[in-house]
Amino acid sequence: MSRIDTGRPTDALTAYEGARQRFAEALGAVPGLALRSLHQHILRQDPVLLPAASPPVA
Repeated sequence: MSRIDTGRPTDALTAYEGARQRFAEALGAVPGLALRSLHQHILRQDPVLLPAASPPVA
């Protein structure tokens, strides 16, 4: 199983949808480019979201 599979993409997508709805209702706006881009990375399970590998401990 990859590290992406052990993350919480469902929680992240749920949080995004909640924020998107609040933006729309309160401001009549959509999330900005940075948040939409992050959403797309999550949907694609993009490896860019993985933390950098830690060096081995001696």
